[in-house]
Amino acid sequence: MTIRRLFCLLLVPTLLAGLASSIEASDQSSGPEDADLFKGESVDLFFYQNRFFSFDMTIPGDWHVLSTEELLRLLKKEGTGGEEAIESGAVTCLVSISKYQPAKRGPKGELNPNIVLIAMGLSELPGIKTGKDYIELFKATEKAMGMKARSDPYPVQLGGIELWRFDYTEPGPEITYSAQIVTVRKGYTLGFQLSAGSKADMTKLEDILKSLHFE
Repeated sequence: MTIRRLFCLLLVPTLLAGLASSIEASDQSSGPEDADLFKGESVDLFFYQNRFFSFDMTIPGDWHVLSTEELLRLLKKEGTGGEEAIESGAVTCLVSISKYQPAKRGPKGELNPNIVLIAMGLSELPGIKTGKDYIELFKATEKAMGMKARSDPYPVQLGGIELWRFDYTEPGPEITYSAQIVTVRKGYTLGFQLSAGSKADMTKLEDILKSLHFE
């Protein structure tokens, strides 16, 4: 795997988060294609369940939900560069939720707080066996691309299991609060990408993840 290819894969979460928040302003598996990550998936305005990864979470009733297909259409429209990795099956975007309508800002022009759920087959990431491994690599890649670290990687307990988290700020004229929270399940990384324009909105995203439940 080339460095450029690796950067593309690791930066897909950031590309998606930036797209959802500010478009208007500007047991190892061989890969996702070999497993149905959407089998038994259930999503509506209030609830998301994924039986492949054996977890569910509550979605605030007044938030907006984007399906995998809708996310891919937005990426293609904006030409962010992440669509190739998604279409190849290297990255699977499970679902995205945002406080305001996707591709829109808040009523005062604030960034749109959002969470994007992303899975990647470990075959795309040689040497990655744990959430900590992935977060360490993600941190190194993000810093090389100009991101500012807000923390060192650290473990968090959500839904009854341990995940690993890294907080950072994306480059650009606006202050953003971003976090990557990852675990490894069934031969895949399962990531929760959080992005917001304020600490208060980041707290709202964290409160949503408190509803996570892993079997």
